[in-house]
Amino acid sequence: MAMARTKVGPHEYVMAQMRTHGRAMIGPSLILLLVATGMGAGIGSVPQGMRPWGQGAVVGVGVVLIIAFVLVPYLRWLAATYTITNQRVIAQGGLFTRRGHEIPLAQVVGVSFRRRLFDRITGCGTLTLTLASGQRVNLAGVPDVAKVDRILSELLFVQTPAVADY
Repeated sequence: MAMARTKVGPHEYVMAQMRTHGRAMIGPSLILLLVATGMGAGIGSVPQGMRPWGQGAVVGVGVVLIIAFVLVPYLRWLAATYTITNQRVIAQGGLFTRRGHEIPLAQVVGVSFRRRLFDRITGCGTLTLTLASGQRVNLAGVPDVAKVDRILSELLFVQTPAVADY
């Protein structure tokens, strides 16, 4: 998951790099369990006269559901990353079309985070960057958001920041 050296400048180094929190996979995991259970029940309930074609149809529908509602969200989660360097914040994502958002630290005038109840249970939160233009950029699903907030605050307001161990 490390960012390629060609993507960072000569005097730039990565302070922290992470994927969005794995809680994004809770829903797809539950769907996988439901589809697998449904497939098992469906295969078992196919009448004798419709076997094996009926069972194949049940498996085919199950595979399509798993690809659409489990595999695609997993690949999207795998592709979504946040990188903090000593000069910018980079948010990247996208499965088929790659998209990225780079924010120079020189434009950031404030950093805050929000952790709702479910965020606290799962260990993540939303990081909000306030830019000099007044615009706010929300980075959702940041793991250990308080630590990331501290790293960014040190980069912005302290001379010697600590490097994260992500």
